[in-house]
Amino acid sequence: SIPIACHYLFTRIDIPTANDFIERYVTGVGIDTLTNPVGVLRSQVSLEATKRVKPQGDQIFGLFALAWNAQRNGREQKQNYKLRKHSRIRPRIDGFPRELFLESQEELPLFEEEEEE
Repeated sequence: SIPIACHYLFTRIDIPTANDFIERYVTGVGIDTLTNPVGVLRSQVSLEATKRVKPQGDQIFGLFALAWNAQRNGREQKQNYKLRKHSRIRPRIDGFPRELFLESQEELPLFEEEEEE
């Protein structure tokens, strides 16, 4: 699920803030749906789910990244986030450690070749 994947990524930056962000997204407790980035995200994701043409997973991920960035930077959000076109380019997540970026999929441990004996 996208919220779980986002929680994992956000905890690489700030565990307490990531926990608070996802808890508020899931429960809706303590958020203003008109100005709080998490509240706007929560309302928008629910709205997008009712549309005939539903957004792709990467587009929803992009909304989470935009809300995270706004929340981290203390910005209010007064309107829905812009739903980006479906693409392979992923949005930037503010604060994400540079050393965790991969240049290619081959850098993942899943693709390490077995050592020959």
